[in-house]
Amino acid sequence: MRGLVPRFPQDVLLALEEGHLLRAAGRNQEAEAVYRKIWQAGREGHYPGLHYEIASLSLGDLRRSQKNFSGAAQAYERGGQAPQPDSEALQKANLGAGEMYDLLQKRDLALAKYQAVLAADASTVPAEIARKRMKEAYREN
Repeated sequence: MRGLVPRFPQDVLLALEEGHLLRAAGRNQEAEAVYRKIWQAGREGHYPGLHYEIASLSLGDLRRSQKNFSGAAQAYERGGQAPQPDSEALQKANLGAGEMYDLLQKRDLALAKYQAVLAADASTVPAEIARKRMKEAYREN
């Protein structure tokens, strides 16, 4: 995979796959570095018109799995900072941020994120989950 990424430097999906493979192999620090590199490269214009904000969503998921709820919330929040983010990725990021804020006992921030999910498209699965979270705060299983 590392040999392919330099050959196709504008392919954000290929770059993301490297991070996903590292995470699947349990090499979380390396996966985090890849996701952060993709985010920064996207911010610098290396992925024009492509949805590099997915790297932020992936980083949030990684940190969440490590029980780094504050770091996960920050990563999820970052996804919304991309110009014209993918609507599905943005809904997932807002939902994830809301859940992290619930775990961090920041209910007002959580509710604002759930509202953002609904405002984007109230007919999706993330919106259905957000409605449930608005009634009852998210708790880890």
